[in-house]
Amino acid sequence: MKSTLVILLTLLSFHVKGQTKIFEGKVVDEFDLEPLPLVVVQTPDGVQLDTTDINGFFKIEVPVATNQLRLRAVSMEPTSIRLAPDCGKLEIIMMSDGTYDFMALHRVNYKRYKRFRKLPEKHKQAYTKGAFTSERPCIIYTFQKY
Repeated sequence: MKSTLVILLTLLSFHVKGQTKIFEGKVVDEFDLEPLPLVVVQTPDGVQLDTTDINGFFKIEVPVATNQLRLRAVSMEPTSIRLAPDCGKLEIIMMSDGTYDFMALHRVNYKRYKRFRKLPEKHKQAYTKGAFTSERPCIIYTFQKY
């Protein structure tokens, strides 16, 4: 009985381990569309998968069931994205972290959301500039209110 359980658990671990997907990506800033080094790419629960290199590139392996990622960098707003099933190349724009002194929270979120809505347009600009290889993003940005 014990040996059957051990064999079953071993086979199950091989089966689960084989269900991963590899993503390559690039991260740029929203204003200059320049590569961002040292961006931490992590799962929504905080497990660090990789950090971008000096040219903003990263390569990660995630379980097939994972459909969200979170990116963090100094002086940039944390960015949450949802992964599309047919997406292999992640091209991500991060918004810079602003200072909103003496503003009501709803006003801060309104200003941030105005910039957030322009990210697909910024993606086209990055494609035109040569920073990205696709004209449209294959990810979905998720807006996080303060």
